[in-house]
Amino acid sequence: MILLCCLQDNKPQGLMSLMKVQQKEKRGNNPRIKIVNSILYKALNSLLSTAEVSEEVFDLQIELSKVSVTVDFSACRAYWVTSGNQETDAKVETVLQKYAPCFRHLLTTHQVLGNVPVVVFVKDKDNAKRQEIENLLATLDFGNTNDPTDESNDIPRTLDSTTVSESLAPSAPSMFGIDHIEFNKKIAEYKKRLNMKPIENEAPEFLQQQQEQLALIKKQRILKRKLKRQKWAERDHVTPKDYLLAADNDLYCDDQEEYDAELEEYIEEKDDGGN
Repeated sequence: MILLCCLQDNKPQGLMSLMKVQQKEKRGNNPRIKIVNSILYKALNSLLSTAEVSEEVFDLQIELSKVSVTVDFSACRAYWVTSGNQETDAKVETVLQKYAPCFRHLLTTHQVLGNVPVVVFVKDKDNAKRQEIENLLATLDFGNTNDPTDESNDIPRTLDSTTVSESLAPSAPSMFGIDHIEFNKKIAEYKKRLNMKPIENEAPEFLQQQQEQLALIKKQRILKRKLKRQKWAERDHVTPKDYLLAADNDLYCDDQEEYDAELEEYIEEKDDGGN
């Protein structure tokens, strides 16, 4: 034991400080510290969102980024978010330092923890750097991107748009492996067939009516021809002119009968082909 104590006393100061830092890091991973950090973070944010501490604090609308308790629970560092404006940030820092004891008193009054550590408000440097970079980027002048003289940028855009439209045009009808153009054509043909079926079904009735009408007309013409012949037979005096006219009329009737016969044969052939 005496030897170990002597060895510890003879250790260099740099090594001792390194060991202390490692011990602090190990203790910093303590679950208790994480729980205390979350409790104090919620409690401090609730106080900042109300005028319980002061109207001056409430008007500034301060936000906290994180809360970190020291390893020995002696102090609580509350990191507040900067606004990017130096005057505003300086005012916020002054007000928080002024009312820091009030925050601890209210946390103790609300019994947030059994032993509330000293509250110290610290500017979030990471957030401040981020705000500074954003402000610098906002002040930079990138030039006029919509310069009409720069034709080299406009030509590729038009070409790209045309090529994209042409490449998409043929592939648009095809979806899930189905050619929609061919599919729509088949649907249109099927609809035409459905529309033609009633006409085909009505065709036999129409032909039957036509045959009946032709037969009736044929009978009427035959009767007229017989009547005319009887009239000419009853007459005694027939001139050559009248005789020729009557002969021509008879020939016309014969031709009409032949035409009717041919029409009947044509209709019968159509009926046989349809059946």
